[in-house]
Amino acid sequence: MVNMSNKRDISTSRNTAKAALMALLLVSYLLSCSSGIHHSQTGSIAVKLIFPSDSTSDTFSAMAIHESLLMERKISAAAGDTTCWECESAFFTISSANYEATTFGPFSYADRSAVVSGIPEGSGFSASASIRNVSGEALFAGSATGINVAADQVAPVSIILSYSKQWVQMNNSASDVGISSNSGDSCFASLALDASGNPVVAWQDSSSGNDEIYIKRWTGSAWDEIGAGSASGGGVSNNNGYSDWPSLALDSSGNPVVAWWDNSSGNAEIYIKRWTGSAWTEIGAGSASGWGISNSSGYSMDPSLALDSSGNPVVAWDDNSSAEGEIYIKRWDGSAWVEIGAGSASGGGISDNVGDSWYPSLALDSSGNPVVAWHDFSSLSWEIYVKRWNGSAWIEIGAGSASGGGISNNSGESGFPSLALDLAGNPVVAWQDNSPGNYEIYVRRWNPTGGVWEEMGDNSASGGGISNNSGESGLPAIAIDSSGNAVVAWDDNSSTNREIYIKRFNPIMGGWNEIGAGSASGVGVSNNSGESEIPSLAIDSFGNPVVAWDDNSSGNVEIYLRRWNGGH
Repeated sequence: MVNMSNKRDISTSRNTAKAALMALLLVSYLLSCSSGIHHSQTGSIAVKLIFPSDSTSDTFSAMAIHESLLMERKISAAAGDTTCWECESAFFTISSANYEATTFGPFSYADRSAVVSGIPEGSGFSASASIRNVSGEALFAGSATGINVAADQVAPVSIILSYSKQWVQMNNSASDVGISSNSGDSCFASLALDASGNPVVAWQDSSSGNDEIYIKRWTGSAWDEIGAGSASGGGVSNNNGYSDWPSLALDSSGNPVVAWWDNSSGNAEIYIKRWTGSAWTEIGAGSASGWGISNSSGYSMDPSLALDSSGNPVVAWDDNSSAEGEIYIKRWDGSAWVEIGAGSASGGGISDNVGDSWYPSLALDSSGNPVVAWHDFSSLSWEIYVKRWNGSAWIEIGAGSASGGGISNNSGESGFPSLALDLAGNPVVAWQDNSPGNYEIYVRRWNPTGGVWEEMGDNSASGGGISNNSGESGLPAIAIDSSGNAVVAWDDNSSTNREIYIKRFNPIMGGWNEIGAGSASGVGVSNNSGESEIPSLAIDSFGNPVVAWDDNSSGNVEIYLRRWNGGH
């Protein structure tokens, strides 16, 4: 027998559902009428992307714009092809007075066009395009307005894109686990760029249980090891000691050479290896084992490496084999590690004074002659000293550059110099200095005409220096761009946590400018929640700086990197 109460319940349920459906249809109808849009009638918008060099009918101007973008690494491939070399995807946002802004994507940017469907018919639509890299940063953007959409029709629209100059990541290189991406602490990045502007980064890493030297290269799409295991396990160093403080350089073929200090022998020594294209090898027997290239009784630490035009390495380091710390230096002559002048890596070394001499920074001039800066306590205050090898002797660059007050010559503590040579081979030195009461970044350059170490712009080596802020500014890294302008990066705690700041010297205005708004204020270039420290800096041939640093935003210390994409 059928249970009538259940039947009644079913009938009631059907009536309730029917009533609800009628109410829903009524509300939908009323909403459609009140908005003036019938949602069942939709059309599409076909967007054509016009990259900057396509946006002019003037052939000469188009070629000039394309060449400029190509030179500054914003686009790539053959002339006329403005496909964005670093773009990953395109997103489109459609909106109108009666249509809430809706983003569609990702689309492939490669065809430079896309069809966005399901847009309700109406007038006065706007469309904006955002072309993004793999890290989600917008590199190109543009918009168009006054678009009318008809039902079952395609409305064509062209969006002229403009390039967004900014500090960009290279495949999430400055977020999460960065380029190191491991369980250990990754510290003391050393950065170099190959001829194509692709970064190579070496660092010390504790992932294996003791500090080893790791290295990776940017291939254009990913961060890869250079040889199996170069950034895992024992890395490049691959020994039972502590391997720390790498210094990296690339030869003319883009093959890396790395020096570091290592206590595998029971004493801190300087080790060095070269990538041959197929293996990491010593440069001379024992260059990365036993007593290394330093081969001294003292602690040999803090190497600074450069390669001459033949690819032969020169290494400077600090060494306490003498009564106090001194600066030592050796060159590989093709068959052996030799001193550069008698006693350059023994006794008093090239510093040869009564105070402690630490933390060398090395560069080679066009003839392969080394110039070295360091901080020195001979005057009973830390000052910055500089010497040059002239082919037969180590000499001061101007009277007193390596004695007394040195080139810093002030009442504060001057330390951690970074040295580069300008296009004429004249040294430019940046350092941290607490003369004003807090640490600021100071810079001087050698003027051979006047025979003086001069400031670069007002107060570049006095008062607030080039940093000129309320925080502690330290550990600068300097490089010279292809126009001969100095660029300096440093770490700074003016914000709530330590960030990476950077400025470029403008010789026309005679001042130091940010590279992009906020590059030396607020959250700087690093712009994250962690402590960002110890930058390493290089500049590509188009004037784009690249900066790597240590960062603990992810919870342990990783290596982060950003690149400026705006040229000079």
